[in-house]
Amino acid sequence: NTSGIIIAGKTIKGLQKMNELIKKREVRKFYITIALGEIKGGLYTAWLKKDSKKNKVSIYDNEVEGSVEIKTFINPLGIIKKDGYTLSFLEIELITGRPHQIRAHLSHIGNPVLGDCKYANKESTAVSEKLAVKRQMLHACRLEFPKLKDEFAGLSQKQVEAAIPADMNSILKFR
Repeated sequence: NTSGIIIAGKTIKGLQKMNELIKKREVRKFYITIALGEIKGGLYTAWLKKDSKKNKVSIYDNEVEGSVEIKTFINPLGIIKKDGYTLSFLEIELITGRPHQIRAHLSHIGNPVLGDCKYANKESTAVSEKLAVKRQMLHACRLEFPKLKDEFAGLSQKQVEAAIPADMNSILKFR
C-alpha cells in the first residue's frame, strides 16, 4: 500500500551491498505522508514491539521487554485545512527502519496516516472516507546514497526521487 521507490539489487553483489548499506543505516530514506492533525517537526523517539502473528506493531514511550528503539524525524511541509479538519503534509526520514514504523509511530502520537486501516482511529477513518482515500497516504519519495567507490561509484552521493502520486496530489491541492 506504500507507493514510491523500491530498492532491488540487479546482481547478487549489488543486493548484498544494498543490504549492507541499509543495515548500517548509510542510505537515507525519506517518505512523504498525509496525516491527521497538525504535527510539530523534530526527532521522535519511542519503542516498537512487533507481534508477528497479528502482523502489527505496538509503540511505547518507554522500553518494554522485546521492544527496539525507533527514531523518526518529522519535517512538516504544509497544513491542509478543509471542512473543519486539519491535515499535515509531512516529509519523514527513517533514522531507524522498522516494520510499520512510520504508520505506527504517527498513530501513537495521535496523528494516523490517512487511509491506513491498521493503525487508524475513528477520526482518521472518517476523514479518509470523506476524501475517498483508497490506500494509505505514504510514499517512498527519496533515497540518498553515501559516498561509494569501485563498482558502486555510479551511486556515490546520488539521490533517487519518485514524484508525488496523483492520489496524494488530489488531497494536497486543497493547501
